[in-house]
Amino acid sequence: MKKKECPKHEYEQPRCTIYKVEMERFICTSVYPNAPQTTESDWEQGEDVDGGVIEF
Repeated sequence: MKKKECPKHEYEQPRCTIYKVEMERFICTSVYPNAPQTTESDWEQGEDVDGGVIEF
């Protein structure tokens, strides 16, 4: 069986880039819907329920 010859490439020196970043604190939450207790005015069966607005 013949060996395949691959074209040779020049050596490329490894390099490293350092980026300065700031630490972030994430807000973690879990939502458990309680469908029987959920109400919204002007809502009909089969429509999507609007979850509302949350401002930070």
